[in-house]
Amino acid sequence: MSGYRYSYPLVQYKRIQGCAAVVFVGKGIEMSGKLTPLPKVVVNLGNRKVALDGASFNVCQTKIGVTNGLAYLYNLSCWAPLNEGNLARFRKIKTDLERIDFLERILVGNLLSMFKGVGLVVNERIVVRITEASSFYERQYKDVRMQVVDVQFISNTSLPDYIGLGKNASVGFGILSTAEYCPKE
Repeated sequence: MSGYRYSYPLVQYKRIQGCAAVVFVGKGIEMSGKLTPLPKVVVNLGNRKVALDGASFNVCQTKIGVTNGLAYLYNLSCWAPLNEGNLARFRKIKTDLERIDFLERILVGNLLSMFKGVGLVVNERIVVRITEASSFYERQYKDVRMQVVDVQFISNTSLPDYIGLGKNASVGFGILSTAEYCPKE
């Protein structure tokens, strides 16, 4: 891979449980082979090189897709759902119920982008229900302050832990984790 890729990020950099992590998704997994044989990993952080000692690698394979029923409960932390246009629209919404509905539609769009980015065609309807949401708070990335929120939601999608969703997913925003699996009987 070379140059810029203006699509869902297949290589994502983030912090997981206080440790630096790289998550490879879909065809991005091919890039992981370039890291594993190195005893000391050197990464570029902005304009500087940083050596990572004690790097370990965990490989997990997860099936992703749309399932029957709302069977999965997820946490989505530091999610940046609102671009400039959406922020203006969001501020005009009067009720909390309408705001949650607006965020659910954005989240469905984020999921569709992720599926498309990893090469999956989704023919089923994706359903998302936000069950909890924090207040919006600010996080800075480079020189840009962004409004982010932590949400918990149920969905009919099977997704891997630690993938990123939404704006700046490749650099640690919108980190997904499974809260619970609730299979329908």
